Amino acid sequence: CREIIFCKEDVNDANTDEHAKAMEERNRIRDSIALSFEASPRVWCLPKLMSDTAPEDFRDAAPAYVSKISEMRNCLAGQLASPKLLDGKPLTGGMIAALMPVLAAALRDESPALNPPSLMQRIIEEEAARAVEELLERLQGEVQAMEPRLPADTDVLRKDVDSVRDRLLAQLEIRLAAVGENVAVDRSRETFVVRAEQCVVQFLAQNLEKLSQLAKNVEEEVGDWVLAQFEALKLPMPKSQLTREIESIRDGAMSRLSNRLQIVPGTCSKAVVKNLTGKLVLLEQSASSRNEAALGRTVRRNLCLSLPCVLLMLMLALAGGQLALGPRAAWESAVLDEQASPSFGTTLLRLAQGWVPSEARRLMLSEGARRTAEEEARRAEEELRRREEEEKAFRRQAGVAGGLGAAGLVGIVRGMQLF
Repeated sequence: CREIIFCKEDVNDANTDEHAKAMEERNRIRDSIALSFEASPRVWCLPKLMSDTAPEDFRDAAPAYVSKISEMRNCLAGQLASPKLLDGKPLTGGMIAALMPVLAAALRDESPALNPPSLMQRIIEEEAARAVEELLERLQGEVQAMEPRLPADTDVLRKDVDSVRDRLLAQLEIRLAAVGENVAVDRSRETFVVRAEQCVVQFLAQNLEKLSQLAKNVEEEVGDWVLAQFEALKLPMPKSQLTREIESIRDGAMSRLSNRLQIVPGTCSKAVVKNLTGKLVLLEQSASSRNEAALGRTVRRNLCLSLPCVLLMLMLALAGGQLALGPRAAWESAVLDEQASPSFGTTLLRLAQGWVPSEARRLMLSEGARRTAEEEARRAEEELRRREEEEKAFRRQAGVAGGLGAAGLVGIVRGMQLF
């Protein structure tokens, strides 16, 4: 078979000139085929299969056929054991792909000159640049896959991104080592390092923006919680209890900040704590002021509400002293008769309701009720004058001078009206 394909024919054996020309053309084709091989080409003639359809596995064919196929495969394996070299450099698949455009450009040139060293230099440059672009694209893809983790701790994120960059840089070193060391390879390595660092810095800056937004949201949420806690305080309360409540709110706010700001950088976290602390101080001062005012109102209200009881006790004491000096039935008829209009005790209780300051009674008395209280106060004063005259007449009849008497009680009532 090899002789049919590669052995040249002798034109002297031609019978005619046309036969000689045909033989020369076939010899020229044989030379072109031979130039395509570095070593001497080999040919295997496969034996004819016994069936019209080839088996799916060549091992199922006749032994002679299997033997030829195995021999051809072993020869191919030996040739592929070492790469094809161009200018002493391995010509890989990637380099062959890079060689084609360079070779086509050189062939289209007006004065084509295929210089292997020059072609190889351009191939190395193209292969190194292609490796850099591919690995940078992979770096950007892996970094973008980390975006759902944002915001994240800056140190942890930096460590993960650096790990990805270093792994891809190691792969780049392997690919650059396959094309050889020269200026173009060193320049490509530097390009990858610079652009990879830019990608990492940009990603970390994006994380910092999200961390800043997180800190802002946490500050607003905790601030709203603190404001709600201060508004929920049931004032008035003792100062010691208010101090404990404020400390509890402060501790709760700081605990919430500590839990939510663990991944926020120190500078940003300190700013949030400082802002919230200032807000807490203002709210504490406001709560203390409101508590002081509420306590003052409570004291005045309690004092006003206790005055009628004091008056009633004073009246009973006076009545007791007078009853010891005169007929009890006469005093009861003149002072404590419930069928009188109105009785003395009832009048004082009603009058006391009118003495309560308006700011403490604004939820208890309407404007009409206030006017009614003033009218009753006027009537009570007239009733006291009338009873003063009766008391004087009673003392004259009994021949006894009372101690304090109703006149003194009228003075007390008038003084309390001024209160």
